Amino acid sequence: MPYLLCIGFQARYVAILRKVIPDHMNLLIMEEPSLLPTAGANSRIEFIHGKYQQTTVTEDLLSLLSSYDIRGVVPLREYAVPVANQVACALELPKIGNLASICLRDKLTLRSTMQNQKLDVIRQPKFEKISKLRELEDFFDRNGPTIIKPSNRQSTVGVFRIQNRNDIAELYWKSVNAVELGRTANDRPLVWTYQAEELVLGSEYSTEAFVQNGQVIFHNGTQKITSTGNCPFEIGHILPMSLLNQAVERLLNQATTELVEVLKIENGTLHAEWMITPDGEIYLIEAAGRAPGCFITDLIENSYKFSYFDAWQAVLTGRQVKNFGVTPTQISAMRWLNPQNGIVTAVDVSKLSSGANGISILSHNIAVKPGDQVSIVNNQTRVGHIICMASPSQFCLENLMSLADGIIHTEVQPQAIE
Repeated sequence: MPYLLCIGFQARYVAILRKVIPDHMNLLIMEEPSLLPTAGANSRIEFIHGKYQQTTVTEDLLSLLSSYDIRGVVPLREYAVPVANQVACALELPKIGNLASICLRDKLTLRSTMQNQKLDVIRQPKFEKISKLRELEDFFDRNGPTIIKPSNRQSTVGVFRIQNRNDIAELYWKSVNAVELGRTANDRPLVWTYQAEELVLGSEYSTEAFVQNGQVIFHNGTQKITSTGNCPFEIGHILPMSLLNQAVERLLNQATTELVEVLKIENGTLHAEWMITPDGEIYLIEAAGRAPGCFITDLIENSYKFSYFDAWQAVLTGRQVKNFGVTPTQISAMRWLNPQNGIVTAVDVSKLSSGANGISILSHNIAVKPGDQVSIVNNQTRVGHIICMASPSQFCLENLMSLADGIIHTEVQPQAIE
């Protein structure tokens, strides 16, 4: 029986892959022993233990995997990218590439690698590795507003904007004490490193690409909306840029192609984040060799009419991808519900049935009810989302923002007087 090996377990992604893999293929899910789900395997899914976080592939693991007929290796978690590359290399299967697998897992290595290249399009902020509070203070004094981020964590965990010197100590300790319950192995110590970066201002975007045999075979540009607070967590995405701003789309495409060439990406998916400054320069913020989160894959499927995960597993099993021919005609968008922190007083779902001014609601999720406490401080504390579509002529970002912000009503509770 042939298998698609998935390293790292994400229930939603596994459910999608189970539907799109060929009928004759099963899923083999490798997860850290301390994170392995308690749910049993079914007829098309098998679980095995295997360490992949901050480690390298062992002979014992390769011996175990060699007993399966594995046709492709997919990293479902960002932490799995290096080990997925090593396994694919050992099994002579399509892989993302050795340099890319390291750079797409460690932000400081990515920065250092890009700094040593002659770049035509991509710019980078000033950056330094930091290991002490004093080093962060010195960086701020020399460079002004700063970003502190863990170099080898994922998403916005531990990422903070520092715009006021008085906030440095508080945000430094928040960063170094950040945790990811249920996402990182807890049966052994893991080592986290940190870096400071110059805060670059402008408009935020991401790109989503498939690369096969070193060539970009699909590219999408996404406009991002992020929180204005200390933690720049994402609150919305809109795509494709080809329908929103063709000049920005061309610049994003050029930068993505250059990134693929510099990192020598061979096969896989690339999710990169960018900042375009008011004078038109494009800065690389970070990049990953796994599927984008925040339902961006759903938005791509809505607009381009193909299965993102089917294309991904096809690339990593060495099959030719033939379903990228559709030119998008619809704008797809998602918005996290972002109420003010406080106690939920009401949830108004009436707007979701009708939408607003041409916006068609495709799906939604609301994770709170009246009486619940809301405290949104990062990606892990979100309370719901909506996904919608609209024609380019009808789409209005302000309408989407107003709609999303009018669903959950909260009331700030007064502080108790001692």
